[in-house]
Formats: sequence, C-alpha cells, structure tokens
Amino acid sequence: MENIRLFIAIDIDKDGIDKIIPFQKKLYENLKEVRWTKQDTWHITLKFLGEVKNSMLNKIISTLEDLKGKFSPFTLELDKIDVFPDIRAPRVVFLDVKESPELKNLVELIDNNLFKIGFPKEKRSFRGHLTLGRIKDTKKFLQANKDYQKILNLTLEHKFNVNEFYLYRSELKKEGPQYTKLLGVRS
Repeated sequence: MENIRLFIAIDIDKDGIDKIIPFQKKLYENLKEVRWTKQDTWHITLKFLGEVKNSMLNKIISTLEDLKGKFSPFTLELDKIDVFPDIRAPRVVFLDVKESPELKNLVELIDNNLFKIGFPKEKRSFRGHLTLGRIKDTKKFLQANKDYQKILNLTLEHKFNVNEFYLYRSELKKEGPQYTKLLGVRS
C-alpha cells in the first residue's frame, strides 16, 4: 500500500510574498550555510500529518470538509526573524507569526477532529511560523555567521486575512519539496 505525505497549512497572500522576497534576499546576502526556501513553498503549517496510507486520504478529506464554516475569518501578522530549536544550535531560520487566539483555536479544531480518526494530538505547543531557510550543518553555520544573532531583531510587518486553510500533499524531490493542494476549507 502506497503512502502519501500530507500537511495542513495557511497560504501567505500575494502582498506578503512581495514583502518577503526582498526580506529573504537581505538574509541571503548576510547569512551563509543556509539552504533557502523557494517562495512557492511558503506557508504556515497548522498540522503535519506525515506519511499517511493512501486509504486514509478520503477520511481525512471528509473530516476536514466537516470544518467548513466552523471557524471565523481572522487576521494574522508576520513578525520577526527567529531560529529553531534555539540560538545555540539553529536548524531552521523562520519568520515568526504573532500569537493569535483565532489561529490557536483553528489549530486546536483541526487537531481535535483529526484525533477522532486516529491522528495523535500535537504534544508541543503551536508556534506559527514561515520557514525561510534550513541549516544543514549547525557547526558550519555558526562558524560562517559569528554574529548572526543580530538578524533576530529584524522584523517584517505584514498583516493578512485568513479565511481558508489547505490540505497539501508534499513530495520530496531532488530539487526541493513540491506541494500540491488537495483541498481548501473556507471559514
């Protein structure tokens, strides 16, 4: 039985993408040893489902379709640059999303409903973010970017409306991940 790699996410609006492009370019010019993400992969992950049996796809779609109209539109705000998991051993460079009760509620709604069909609830607390780059070798990154922590003060101010989330298929390819929308769920 074949598996399919899935995640649920919010898209960034066009104005946001237009602001992030030069912002990421500035980071690119100042940070070495980072594999930068492409703009067609930018999103805010709400839940990563991982490798799922193909036979589960219809059940997942049906469960998510049941959420149509069960959340209200809301506004999200992009914030500052940060790194995961911590500043001493960074692996991911990302753009933070300001905390939002509406976003938290949407994540919990999705998590609770997918739990009913067998997906484990997320153990870690949710932190909305947009991945801008991945660090393959932390040691090389730290050697090449001795004072990189200065970039953690950079902010990108952008607000955008959210009234839909998507179920995506992720295919890992040599040239990078390829994402395909399988379903959109509107508020």
